[in-house]
Amino acid sequence: MNASKSGFWDGEGPERRFWPACDYPAPEKRFVETNGIRFWVETEGQGPPLVLIHGGPGIDHRVFHPDMSLLAQHHKLIYYDLRGHYMSSEPDDPNAYGLEQDARDLEALCRALGLESWDVLGFSYGGAVALKYASLFPKQVRRLIVCSTPVGMTIEEFQQHSRAHPLSQAIAQARTPEERRELFWRLYFHKPLRPESLRYQELVQQAYDTRKNQLVLAGYRDEKLKNEWNLLMQAPPQIELPALFIFGRHDYLISLERAQRWIAHLKQAEIAIFDESSHHPFIDEPEAFARLVSAFLRA
Repeated sequence: MNASKSGFWDGEGPERRFWPACDYPAPEKRFVETNGIRFWVETEGQGPPLVLIHGGPGIDHRVFHPDMSLLAQHHKLIYYDLRGHYMSSEPDDPNAYGLEQDARDLEALCRALGLESWDVLGFSYGGAVALKYASLFPKQVRRLIVCSTPVGMTIEEFQQHSRAHPLSQAIAQARTPEERRELFWRLYFHKPLRPESLRYQELVQQAYDTRKNQLVLAGYRDEKLKNEWNLLMQAPPQIELPALFIFGRHDYLISLERAQRWIAHLKQAEIAIFDESSHHPFIDEPEAFARLVSAFLRA
């Protein structure tokens, strides 16, 4: 995949299509090469660096646009696409993916950016990457934020828990794409999305079925990721830095009871629950989310 700053071509023959680069106007955009990968990186704002790790596997950094920009007043936000995701290049080895690999990529990227100290915010799968990173490199991170990550559940438990939700079952039985789409938004978001937020979430979902993304998902679908995830969730890492765990009250992916038991083993961990949010508190309640995160980071 030869991406330029304007985007990349995906697919072959009549299915070939050009996918444009992120058009969100606020950040500065560039490629940063490290660990054998050309990472797509965007930076926005001034202040102490806050590195943002998107969820997935299979989505990209645009999930944070535009709502996370509320934090740019006091923090330098660093968005990036994980290896193989959207604008970032794929590894030569199609199986070179995984939780620890993503954590080591984060360390290499922060070094390549010349950061001296930084905070980390991981969303959904990105929260697991953040936890793994903090366990591998405990002296590098000032403060850690984990948002909407189903901690305390193995892959098998997570799948069973999420499939049991009535909306998940309704999506599986949906008769039309329009019905499936409407149920999908109700499942992941507790409130109707604002037009600008909806636009970027739709762009992220449209890119999920690219040929490039299917190769990424295939790289994560082996026993290694499953074992890495289960090991992390069965035994909380010995993390002693200040950590904030954020959940939406209506997040179907989360078992709050399991999460609270798991987090109780961490020494400096706090929990915040957003009562009017589902899986994306920074979209359902953006102002309250920004106030909480900024206060935590500036404490």
